[in-house]
Amino acid sequence: MKNETLLLSGDKFYESILAHLKDAKTSVQIECYIFSPGKLADRLCRSLAELAQNGILVEMLIDEVGSPDFKKVYSKDLKKSFSDRVPRERTGLRRGVA
Repeated sequence: MKNETLLLSGDKFYESILAHLKDAKTSVQIECYIFSPGKLADRLCRSLAELAQNGILVEMLIDEVGSPDFKKVYSKDLKKSFSDRVPRERTGLRRGVA
């Protein structure tokens, strides 16, 4: 039986993801419509970069309409972290409208 939780606020969403990232063994996939810069988003991106540097495949699908600041704030550093540590053919930092 799956354990599912409805997260009604951004803070709870990010905190839940951060808690679960520690259990990642092979890959992490995140899809977001709204990804706003801030302390929690910074923590999430640092955690994802650390996972990638430890060989975990990290893929993100970020909607550029709902997250217009993502590229200028996070994209460059995340791409570098992902591609430096994981073979390029397994790397994924994707942006676009879902």
